[in-house]
Amino acid sequence: MGGLFMFVDIMGKTKLKIGILALPTLDKAVYQEEKINQKISEIAAQYAIDGYDAISIAMPYNYLDECEIENIKILSSCLYTFGDTLPEDKRFSIVGMGMDMPPEAQADWRNLQRTSHVKAAELIRIINKYNGISILLLPKNTTLDEEQIEKLCDVDMIDISSMSDKIYSIFTKNGRYPSITVCNKGAPRASVLVESLDFSKTSIVRAIKARRFYSGTGPELSVNQVAADKIKINCTPAQKISFYSSSSAPEVEVLENNSYVEADYSVKENDEFLMVSIFDEKKNFAVSSTCKIANWYEK
Repeated sequence: MGGLFMFVDIMGKTKLKIGILALPTLDKAVYQEEKINQKISEIAAQYAIDGYDAISIAMPYNYLDECEIENIKILSSCLYTFGDTLPEDKRFSIVGMGMDMPPEAQADWRNLQRTSHVKAAELIRIINKYNGISILLLPKNTTLDEEQIEKLCDVDMIDISSMSDKIYSIFTKNGRYPSITVCNKGAPRASVLVESLDFSKTSIVRAIKARRFYSGTGPELSVNQVAADKIKINCTPAQKISFYSSSSAPEVEVLENNSYVEADYSVKENDEFLMVSIFDEKKNFAVSSTCKIANWYEK
């Protein structure tokens, strides 16, 4: 396959550059299939030129199987929308990526109202059963209540635009620690850098499930727990490093007004997870996968 640009990062580890696209406007119910296929080819060509190794193109209830288009690997994917007939603040979507086969999801699920969260929970389980990755997208000012969001707690990742301390606290209260990622809405903007052993879908999905990735718009980031009480952060030059953890939420711990290429985070006794984000002088960013902290403090 052409268009493969696996690179070696600052820690000497090989990474694949992957783009995740959520395209609710590229809807088979609205556009002719011929126009959709043309748009997919245009998107694939654009991402190939930008040096991506693989992309996921998720469209509403239009399952795209694993293939190669314009010399770039296409991961199997689909976008499942819920509450299309409800006000915008009540709608949400699930991206399924890397499944072995299409989940048994019906297009009329998009019109469900009272049972949408139950069906979404069922869908998340099926995506996992078919060895896929599930990603939650919520409207910015969602009015979903806690009980409804709890139904969605088994997702692997949350799109960064959906992230808030209020949302994430519902997940952690239920013993879930999903990672944050970035879903593009069109042109290449952000990517997921995955420490995959090879270019196969299986390897990519396993690496994401194992949290061997970070997301962002350019800067490189590495987060590793090196001792019971210390996590090491290595990165390309950054002006700000933010730590979001069990002990800091809803606030963040911040290092800024300097030039950082490494930093340490001191693990607190009640820390269960840690997310690290960095920003460079051009405001480009990277955010780590969620680190589940192995904490062996003596009581």
